Amino acid sequence: MQQKSTIAVVAEDQEFCRAGLSSLLKRKLGFRSVLEVRSKKHLDEVLRSNFLISLVTVDLDLPGLDGPNSLRQMRSEHPSVRVAVVTSSATREIILACLAAGIHGFIPKAFQTAEICSALSFIVKGHVFVPSVLSAVEQMREIRNAVDQPLQTDIRLGLTQRQQEVLHLMSKGRSNKEIARALDIAPGTVKVHINAAFRTLGVHNRVSAAAALMAPAPADHRLASLSA
Repeated sequence: MQQKSTIAVVAEDQEFCRAGLSSLLKRKLGFRSVLEVRSKKHLDEVLRSNFLISLVTVDLDLPGLDGPNSLRQMRSEHPSVRVAVVTSSATREIILACLAAGIHGFIPKAFQTAEICSALSFIVKGHVFVPSVLSAVEQMREIRNAVDQPLQTDIRLGLTQRQQEVLHLMSKGRSNKEIARALDIAPGTVKVHINAAFRTLGVHNRVSAAAALMAPAPADHRLASLSA
């Protein structure tokens, strides 16, 4: 695969891992340039100054990084950049929190080189990678279980009634065609509602939308919506 006129960033404070990922991105994924940064501050500076960056790999232990909060902010400020977490901490809770923040992939450092390469390739092609065999529907169920909340339909989310209905069915694993039949609307209309709801919630995929919908209301002083 060739990545013409694109630049990747490796945000990692360990020199060995940084060099390994940089080499992999150039040799196997075809990036013409890979920038290396050692702190969150440096990463922010690089992202603000270079508009050709299309991929960032980031370690959760990066100095200055505030876990999922920093990831969420990064996704909000740089929506065109795909973000992959490559880290040693890979518990189920951490993976779910990062997915809810809107990242495009979570890759444990324990993976073999070929597995890391395959995962990064999957992410670059526009998919969301998680280190498990869970389907998107099962991921959404995991998120529901993690926050232990029913669907959040509070009007403060800014969703219309129809958008809430569409996302409610989507979170149950229904396809666009199934949602259209259930609500007696056209499949194209379902897609319009989903895209509009994603923009309102600040997310870019079904898993992150489910996380936003499951979050408690703002009155609980916890997150009510999650960026992607």
